[in-house]
Amino acid sequence: MVLFLAAGAGFAGVLAVFNRPLFFLLNGTRGPAADWLMLSITHLGNGTVVALVFLLLVILRKDLCIRAILAISLAGIFTAVGKELISFPRPASVLGDGIFVLGPVLRGNSFPSGHTATAFAAAFSLRGRVPRWVLYSTLTLAALVGFSRIYIGAHFPMDVLFGSITGLIAAMLVTGPGNNLSTRLERRGPVSDSILLALAVVMGIWITWFEPMTSYNPWFLRPLGIGGGLLALILLARTLTKPVRAS
Repeated sequence: MVLFLAAGAGFAGVLAVFNRPLFFLLNGTRGPAADWLMLSITHLGNGTVVALVFLLLVILRKDLCIRAILAISLAGIFTAVGKELISFPRPASVLGDGIFVLGPVLRGNSFPSGHTATAFAAAFSLRGRVPRWVLYSTLTLAALVGFSRIYIGAHFPMDVLFGSITGLIAAMLVTGPGNNLSTRLERRGPVSDSILLALAVVMGIWITWFEPMTSYNPWFLRPLGIGGGLLALILLARTLTKPVRAS
């Protein structure tokens, strides 16, 4: 992880010079199938979507659930503060009609990329607790989320780079200094499981009916919201009706 940060810092210096040219190169790579794929992959950095996926793991792998939720929450705080402190315009505001945009045309608060930070925070939170192939697969998905943010015209490459670093730092804090908190939360009983699953139900409803991006990508988000919400509801019902073991 230290090497990742060092490489990121070095790459940032180079990227600052080629930020716009690289954006045009990646944003200009078009195709109907790629458009559909990137508009779907980009939602894997949506905090609500990622949280729903990991909340559904609470019964089988509560450790992964807790660490991922804490990491993406911390990444969300970091990116919110960063966007307010560094009010950098989006590509559509700087480059005008010369770019291709999929989804809503966003104008402000570009730096850093929140979707990228969320994806990398969730991926790095798995480190040391899953097989390497699972970790590398999730990191690959996180990288694709970052690429998709440029592809759909929402972010510059610099936003994505610092979003990935933000996600890494958030995960490092959760699995490092915050490890004791994560462990204590894992040991909470069935009541905490029920709360987390109830939250997953709410997120499924939100994604299905209220998430603004669902209108741009209903074929991906609506089934995900309905399916995830129903699964969470079933797991919640099983948790609430499970007999309490006598001590």
